[in-house]
Amino acid sequence: MEQVDTAFERLGPVDSLFWHLEGRPTHMHLGTLGVFEDTGLSLTEIRDHVAGCLPAIPRWTQKLQGVRFNVGHPVWVDDPTFDVAAHVTEVSLPAPAGHAELYDFVADVNSHPIDPTRPLWRIWVVRMSDNRMALVMQAHHALADGISTWEIVTQLFDLERDAPAKALPPAPPRPAPTDAQLVRRTLGDHVGTLATTVRSLATSSRDDLTNVARSARSAFDYGRRGLSGPPKTSLNEPIGHRRRFLGVRTELDAVKAIKKDNGCTVNDVVVALAAGGLRTLFAERDELYEGMEIRAMVPVSLHGDGAAPTGNDLGCFLVDLPVGEPDPLERLRKISERFDEQKYGNSLEGLRAVTSVMPHLPPPLVRAVGGRLANGAFNVAISNVPGPSFPVYFRGGQMLEPFPVLPLAGRSAVAISVMSYLDRLNFGVLGDHDLVPDLPLVGRGIEDELERLSA
Repeated sequence: MEQVDTAFERLGPVDSLFWHLEGRPTHMHLGTLGVFEDTGLSLTEIRDHVAGCLPAIPRWTQKLQGVRFNVGHPVWVDDPTFDVAAHVTEVSLPAPAGHAELYDFVADVNSHPIDPTRPLWRIWVVRMSDNRMALVMQAHHALADGISTWEIVTQLFDLERDAPAKALPPAPPRPAPTDAQLVRRTLGDHVGTLATTVRSLATSSRDDLTNVARSARSAFDYGRRGLSGPPKTSLNEPIGHRRRFLGVRTELDAVKAIKKDNGCTVNDVVVALAAGGLRTLFAERDELYEGMEIRAMVPVSLHGDGAAPTGNDLGCFLVDLPVGEPDPLERLRKISERFDEQKYGNSLEGLRAVTSVMPHLPPPLVRAVGGRLANGAFNVAISNVPGPSFPVYFRGGQMLEPFPVLPLAGRSAVAISVMSYLDRLNFGVLGDHDLVPDLPLVGRGIEDELERLSA
């Protein structure tokens, strides 16, 4: 992310894409539902703990400021009126305050946008039965991708049950630029970028130009696939603003055993389980046919070693899932083969080429690209984020299980996200309330697919 000066920071192009996708009925926030042991902390104590962690998460005390005349991407500025109480609230579930009621609450909060005039995150403290407490956490996709969001959230957690309270001193807010200052600086940046590009081309060697041409071809091939459009299904109608949510629990060891037996990756197995869940849904809807394939958008992290846990450094693979294949092992084999084609073919090069070009695109074009991707490039989104293999704690209470939440966009009525923790691999399944009233079929199908692959 470009460091502009001490007062503001430019929103990156991929971050900007997710920001411009926001709007009814698309709510572009990522989420995590964490269920913890309830140690009896009061709301004030929880807010104090979060406030003490915020100096390590500076983006959580900043908000977005737009650039007049839309001549550049928005910028992050410090929020001079930031109040942690506006972001951390407590709610009570209806009896019996179990997982069903919790899932309904997660669906409800994902049916509403985050306030765009404040820092783009929020946490709900939910008291449950059996001495459990849930933290329902949301952060806008413009803040970070899935991996970075989890890294940020873990700043709130401890590695030991009796860890001392975090109370880092807050930094004073810096002044934001005026609209005129921001426009002048943005236009100056555009001119500087253009001059640098021209000088670079003028001094490039033949090999340099050949590499540029190859990257351009890869980017074109990648973009053409995104524009080709996925198969038509009942899941790909315009979504509404209301959501449904369910959590699915699986054993990580079972997934690793399938991986070992079939010579593939954990991610291959995760996507195959999701495909099995969707196959069950299509079969019950009498849509399934032999040879049926649907296209999944699978986020790919491009973070390098030592990357800061902020912003989006990712692209996506568009992978065709053979849901019409009746043999579960053959479905897994084909999925693994197609991921290998994407990873070792020119898809990754094209992905990097596209993301390298985006900083030089004007905001309207970034918005158009994002709109096309969200409104017809894929049938379903599937994301897999590795979580910790060790226990984590929130002020003395161990996290018992997490469920990730991936947003819906455009014409994709189901999003499936996965997170590992300890010996578990949990699925969070978000669906459009009206288009997917039968969302539990996806959960049942995931569980059944695991049994079939484990047999």
